[in-house]
Amino acid sequence: MITYSLLYAKLCKKSKDRKWVKSIKREFEKLLNSGRTIEFDVSLGQFLSNLMYLDRKWVEEKINEIFPKDNEEHWKNSFSSYLFYSSILSRKIYSSLKVNNHYNKALNIGLNQRISERKLAQHVSITYLNDFEGLSRDGLLFKLISNQNPEYLENLILFIWRLRDKLTADMRNKITPLWENIMDFLNEASTNGKYRKTFAILGYWMSLIDELDEEICGWLIKSGRYIDDTDDIFYVDYLLMHVIKTPKLAGNVFYNIINDGHFSRLKREKIVEIIENLYNSGEVTLANIICVLYLDAGFDFLRKVYTRAKS
Repeated sequence: MITYSLLYAKLCKKSKDRKWVKSIKREFEKLLNSGRTIEFDVSLGQFLSNLMYLDRKWVEEKINEIFPKDNEEHWKNSFSSYLFYSSILSRKIYSSLKVNNHYNKALNIGLNQRISERKLAQHVSITYLNDFEGLSRDGLLFKLISNQNPEYLENLILFIWRLRDKLTADMRNKITPLWENIMDFLNEASTNGKYRKTFAILGYWMSLIDELDEEICGWLIKSGRYIDDTDDIFYVDYLLMHVIKTPKLAGNVFYNIINDGHFSRLKREKIVEIIENLYNSGEVTLANIICVLYLDAGFDFLRKVYTRAKS
């Protein structure tokens, strides 16, 4: 029915805001009020942007019937479908859903589906990066951060990190304030072990900033306490990137990770490069300490660069 209406709208060039076939519209309204099936729920969420194109006013008027908050089953079916199928986030649809508290409901009750909750975190990330949302305490982003569900935060962190090659300069400027807000929350919740992974992957965001500073280094040192062998692959890559610009700061982060008992060893050639950069930039003491820590722990691959620097 929707496909036919879209074709009809294209061929008949109906008015800007109301383009769909009246008989199909009446059928939709009938199904909204009675006889809803899971298939209809899913279609409403999947084709919401198409319905908005066909008749924006109708969608805005019927938004709380499309997503009936008083019927948990139908609401979850349709809202989860909307999240799953919306590859591009429409500001108009987002605004309508937000003002009617559908995103808030999703955060409050949970969707019980990992893919839907991952998409919810992605939506919130996009709204922040594109200036739909800010960092105010009554905003959707703050509610997601403080939701007490670590998976929401982890999905947000990883989604933004995976966009690293697509972020505009304006988007990159938003990373540090968001990072600070997340760290503030995590520092309050850090006694709860469920946020260990969240702390660790937050360190990936050093790939999103141009230059380290003292504050960011403090965040990275805290995150470094929770990394494992999977995480440190990225830490080594990104510390090597930063050690060229800010050798003392990057080296200090690396030292603290090691001093906390985690010895990165999977990318040994890049660890050697980090140490060589420290020596070449005059951070001799720091480089020596890192080498000695590795040697004392039984890792011999830094011996050559350490011996050469001492000679």
